[in-house]
Amino acid sequence: MTNNTITLKVGERIEKPLCEIKSANTLVQLFFASTDKEWLKKILSDIRSHHPSAIIIGASTDESINGPQILESCATI
Repeated sequence: MTNNTITLKVGERIEKPLCEIKSANTLVQLFFASTDKEWLKKILSDIRSHHPSAIIIGASTDESINGPQILESCATI
């Protein structure tokens, strides 16, 4: 099992696969701390492009926690 966490600032895109290991079972969890629906659509499109068989689950949030950072207006994947 591989766990990777990335945080995107407003407008940033996923440029490469979240994980280099190819797996038949991939779960992507997205915490979205923004009201920008177009940005959310682009992130989801990027995930599907890099990981077409992944199951994506997510939640909206006011803030996102990635390690010691607490951020607003971001997406943590």
